[in-house]
Amino acid sequence: MNAPVRKPVVVGEARADPVEVFRLRCASRAKLWHTGQIDLHSAVDELQHSAEASGLIDAMGQDAVEGLMVQAFAPLRDDLPRAEKKKPPADEDCDVSWTTTCRSSARGTKSTRTTGRRQARSRR
Repeated sequence: MNAPVRKPVVVGEARADPVEVFRLRCASRAKLWHTGQIDLHSAVDELQHSAEASGLIDAMGQDAVEGLMVQAFAPLRDDLPRAEKKKPPADEDCDVSWTTTCRSSARGTKSTRTTGRRQARSRR
């Protein structure tokens, strides 16, 4: 007979972590897609089927499995808009009166110049 035979699992035998195996599968499919060897839909469909077959969908949930796929594919995609990281201006670049007004309004006090003068007067 040519029927496939599975080796019985021995108790205490080291087994690969299914999540790590799936991560490696995702990375492999993402590289194949990036180099043009397979299309995106085929790659994702194969990953979905392997996640179902290994029981990851039941164990982790569909959203977590899709998150693993996204982690593998997103860095390689060049068709997604990238958010530019803008550095906020330093305080020196801003108008001093505007900065002090904003800070004092956040604290619920008047501007620091006015309160500084009052504190100096009260110390006399």
